[in-house]
Amino acid sequence: MSSDPRGASVTVCVTGGIAAYKACLVVRGLMRAGFAVDVLMTPSATKFVSPLTFEGLTQRPVRSDLWERGDEIAHVELAHATALFVVAPATAHTLARLALGLADDVVAATILASPAPVLLAPAMETGMWRNPIVAGHVKSLTEGGRFSVVGPEAGPLASGRSGEGRMSEPEEIVARVIQLLGPRPAGTEVRPAASVAGSLAGVRAVVTAGPTREFLDPVRFLSNPSSGKMGFAVAAALVEAGAEVTLVHGPVSIAPPPVARVVPVVSAQDMCDAVLARAGDLDLYVGTAAIADYAPVTVSSDKVKKGDGNETVELRRTPDVIASLVERLEKLGRRERTVVMGFAVETQDLLGYARDKLTRKRLDLIAANDVTQPGAGFATDSNDLWVVSADRPEPERLGPGSKAELGRAIVKRLAARFAARTSQVDVQR
Repeated sequence: MSSDPRGASVTVCVTGGIAAYKACLVVRGLMRAGFAVDVLMTPSATKFVSPLTFEGLTQRPVRSDLWERGDEIAHVELAHATALFVVAPATAHTLARLALGLADDVVAATILASPAPVLLAPAMETGMWRNPIVAGHVKSLTEGGRFSVVGPEAGPLASGRSGEGRMSEPEEIVARVIQLLGPRPAGTEVRPAASVAGSLAGVRAVVTAGPTREFLDPVRFLSNPSSGKMGFAVAAALVEAGAEVTLVHGPVSIAPPPVARVVPVVSAQDMCDAVLARAGDLDLYVGTAAIADYAPVTVSSDKVKKGDGNETVELRRTPDVIASLVERLEKLGRRERTVVMGFAVETQDLLGYARDKLTRKRLDLIAANDVTQPGAGFATDSNDLWVVSADRPEPERLGPGSKAELGRAIVKRLAARFAARTSQVDVQR
């Protein structure tokens, strides 16, 4: 997290308001104007927009955890590297934190540790904005000269009402940043890293992500803690590489990245049906989903009441999605042209099980991780993967690193595999 030599470093701080989605446009506008951009998020902001979205835009890690450490304490490092902070949206809660010097999240701690100027873009309901307490916090912040305010505007609000409190439009916020820092030299737009850009242009890809649920009754189900973050990172990297991506995901609580098509599903059978429906024009498949292996044989239409003793639930195997896909591709005569990659979550003999799954299911590549290792389990922002390939005798370690970084590393290898596969098929023809 250091200043980019092509432009002044701006840190966009996203806090937990409905206007958080506009921060994506603020980030892109700043990059187009030639600024290097880092992003910080409060934990509540991640409920509105996924950190993966900002990592995809900036190609930089997003910090949302005050306790995350790197070579230096993350918020101290960034505090010294930033030329200007933009808080968009600036909620009433964040204004209070800053005014009172409360440093209990990564946004407030970084801003308070830095001497850099801060541009606040408030967003809240009219009554909150006009509340004397909020007004007092804004006055306290702006009196010293370090903090300045853009907006808010009058207009439609999240409540459905209309009034003052709407966050300024991204274009206006970017214009204020330029006014504060000066224009960037012509031709200095900061673009995402080009490590995979365009390498899969026109390729039709399907990615599965997240968990599935197998219901016992209307309120109980078998599932797992998968968040979908790894699959979403791969999907975002595939889009960056130019692929036309269909993302099939189970029940998750984070927003999917911008892809061509999003297909939400619930059960393993739902996911299998969605994947097989796309086998006829598929070029590349990445199965990161944590699909339930078993489902109850009997599903009650009413809630099963608790009895006095133990209960026994009979389970059946669910469809094997990736094996079913390989079989379908072979029947369609498309297996040789389609690259298929699986994922394996293990707790022991990681590489042994990964190699077995690669061979048994006739995959091209498989990525395996041990969920008992710190920073490599479900719902984390980081991972530590080993990739086993059908044409390489030795496994390759990817990580540890952020899931966004690993997603791009995976896509880089998929692009190389796809190029080699299509060249081989063309020669044979």
